[in-house]
Amino acid sequence: MTPTPETALRILDTGTRPAAPVEGAELLHCPALLVAWLELDADVLRARLGAPHLVIFYSARAAEAVLASEVLTRQSARDHHLVAVGPLTAELLANALGVAVSVPAEHHFESLKDLLEKVEARDILAFGLLDKERDLSALAERRGVAFHPVPVYESVPDIAALRAALLEHRPHWITVTSSRGAEALHQALDALPAMETRPRLAAIGERTAERLRDLGLPVDLIAPSPDRDLLVEAILQDPS
Repeated sequence: MTPTPETALRILDTGTRPAAPVEGAELLHCPALLVAWLELDADVLRARLGAPHLVIFYSARAAEAVLASEVLTRQSARDHHLVAVGPLTAELLANALGVAVSVPAEHHFESLKDLLEKVEARDILAFGLLDKERDLSALAERRGVAFHPVPVYESVPDIAALRAALLEHRPHWITVTSSRGAEALHQALDALPAMETRPRLAAIGERTAERLRDLGLPVDLIAPSPDRDLLVEAILQDPS
C-alpha cells in the first residue's frame, strides 16, 4: 500500500505504548497486546533479596511493576547487580534507583546469557512476562547458583480492537514489536476481508521478523536496533 501525494503516510503502531510523535506521517496507535498485572508477594521478594543477587529485568513493564511494589529501593538496590535486556529499561531503573544497570551488547536473551557468564556468580532473580521462555536454570546450575523467575505481568491479545483499527485506518505500514504481537496481528488479518493492497510490516527485531515469516506474513523492514522510535524512523526513511 503506497500513499499518494494527497494522502499522508499512515503507520499503525501496535506496541503496548504509543511511539513518539513524528513529522511526515499519521502515527496511529492500537496495542496488539494489553498488559495485565500479576500480584507480587513483596514480603517474600524482600526476604529473598536480603542477600546480594543478580536482578534481571526483561522489559520496562517488569521494571515498572517492581518499582511500584517497592521491592527494591534506592538503598537496597546498591546491594545487587542489576541487569536490563535493553537500554530503555536500564535508563528507567537507573533514574529511579540511582544505581548502574548492566545491558548486554545485543539487546536480546542470548546476548544476556553471554553477559551473565562474565559477571560475578550470584543467585539470579529475573522479573518478566508470564509464560515467556527465558530459562536461565542451566546457566545457574553450571555456576552453582539458584535461578528464581518471577512473572510480574501477562499480555493478552486484543484481536477485536486491532481488527477494527485495520478496517478504520487502512494503514500503509504496521509496526510489530513482539512475537506475541505478530500472532495477534496474524489473527486480526486472518479475520478481515481481502484488502486491495496489503499494509507493509515492520518488525522490531530479527526474532519478531522470524515469527511473522513462520505465520506466513511478509516482512518489509526490520529496525536497525530494537527500539520502536527507531523502527518508525526507519519506515519514514524507507525509499519505497
